[in-house]
Formats: sequence, structure tokens, C-alpha cells
Amino acid sequence: MSEPITVSLSEPVTHGKESYSSLTFTRTTRGKDLVAMDAVQGDIRKSFALFASMAGVPLQVFLEMSTEDYEEVARAAAPLMGKRGATAMLASQPAADSTAI
Repeated sequence: MSEPITVSLSEPVTHGKESYSSLTFTRTTRGKDLVAMDAVQGDIRKSFALFASMAGVPLQVFLEMSTEDYEEVARAAAPLMGKRGATAMLASQPAADSTAI
């Protein structure tokens, strides 16, 4: 079992009566996490559904999350997705532009 990974959010997300200032991923990806992606349409929603399932939080938390926080979650949780999943997730992240305008 992997060590838990906790990601602090720069902007807390409130859903219902619950406020989320961090998300903790305590295990590697399971089949049920992958199946959660089937419940939604759209590639971005599918990735949100996957990470929400892995963190044990409602999908709405990811729908309200800042893009900066989502990118940090994706980077931090990628090692829990196995080699192929981690490589694919990291490759899909935008590269930092060293030529800022």
C-alpha cells in the first residue's frame, strides 16, 4: 500500500455542509475508481470523477475547485495510478512556460 498523499487546496471548496481545505489519497487506484468515470460524460469530468472517487469526496468538490488546485491534485496523485496512468496524467499537464510575457 502506498503512503497517503495529502494535497492542500489554495482555495477551500464547500459542498453542502462540508468544507474541503485538503484532499487525502490513501490508496492506489481501484477498479471502482475507474468505473466512476463511466458515470459522467466528457474527458475532463471523467478525470474529476476518477480523482473524486480516489479521494472519497463528491464529484462536485472537483467541479468547484480552482484549476491550479486541480493541476496540483493531478500531479500529486499520479503515482497512485500505476506507471501508465502516472505517465499519461503527467504528460497531459500543461508545461510551464519559461518565456512569460
